[in-house]
Amino acid sequence: MGKSRLEAFSDGVLAIIITIMVLELKVPHDASLSALGPLWSVFLSYVLSFVYIGIYWNNHHHLLHTVQKVTGGILWANLHLLFWLSVVPFVTGWMGENHFAAAPTAVYGGVLLMAALAYWTLQRVIIQSQGEGSLLKQALRGDWKGNLSPAIYVVGIAAATTLPWVAGALYALVAVIWLVPDKRIERVLHGAVGAVAATILLGGTADAQAQDAQADAAIRAVVADQAAAWDAGDAPGYARHVGPEASFTNLFGMVMYGAPAFAARHVEILATFYQGTTKHHAIRRIRFVSPDVAIVDIDNEVRGVKAMPAGIVVPPDGIVRTQLMEVFVRRDGRWWIEAYHNVDVKPRN
Repeated sequence: MGKSRLEAFSDGVLAIIITIMVLELKVPHDASLSALGPLWSVFLSYVLSFVYIGIYWNNHHHLLHTVQKVTGGILWANLHLLFWLSVVPFVTGWMGENHFAAAPTAVYGGVLLMAALAYWTLQRVIIQSQGEGSLLKQALRGDWKGNLSPAIYVVGIAAATTLPWVAGALYALVAVIWLVPDKRIERVLHGAVGAVAATILLGGTADAQAQDAQADAAIRAVVADQAAAWDAGDAPGYARHVGPEASFTNLFGMVMYGAPAFAARHVEILATFYQGTTKHHAIRRIRFVSPDVAIVDIDNEVRGVKAMPAGIVVPPDGIVRTQLMEVFVRRDGRWWIEAYHNVDVKPRN
């Protein structure tokens, strides 16, 4: 199922939520400016909630950029989020009409907390639907905003019982944190721009452009996941994207076949001369020879090397530089490394 109906429905619901909130602002019958004084709390609560709905709309828009196929789970998780956001006008009016009293302010924070948890659930469902090479999973690494916000809401709810103004300040703080544009998804998608542009030049359709971009991004996510596993010293994690019959040629000229041999070799090297090192990948090119087969050229650096096997000199700067060529094959919606060949990079004259 495509995502166009999901986007249209969600945008419509969020627009209605904002409309309901603004209709709750009652026009005073007195023409003097002093008549606006009693409305300060109503207007302030409206502004705070308007900002929150805007933040959710913005981030929801970026979130759906990573989705190409909508599952039933995504539909229900999205409805769950929209349910809690649809309650915002009610708690906004209750809090504003009662001048940020303790109970309404606490309940307002509770709704914000539930909306945040619903958004987190939607992210997890999307990641699950995308599999191991999830573009969204790659983008959400180090999600400090998403982890910090619920904690601030909980503190605000507790503070509302005695110091409602502190709770309001904490709710506003979360909004300020999220007002700063979040570029994580854009950065991950940026790597797919080249593939999209090439498709446009070749006269491809919009669907083909989206598919190429998704494939490009999924392969980049696999490469990034491998680097993260290496840095953690996780050999099985480094091998989890390798096909069961893959061929592997390493830096020292050893040739092996199959994922078990690949994993066993990396268990050995990550426990010995590559222990504690970090891997830095720079993808030079991704070339699709067919929709389901891609050749990936990678400039590879292993940093922090202090020892090497007998007869091999440790680089003076502790960096082993190699050129990786990986062949990716897509099966059942997942990209597998079927060939992994690593060669030394010689100094240029």
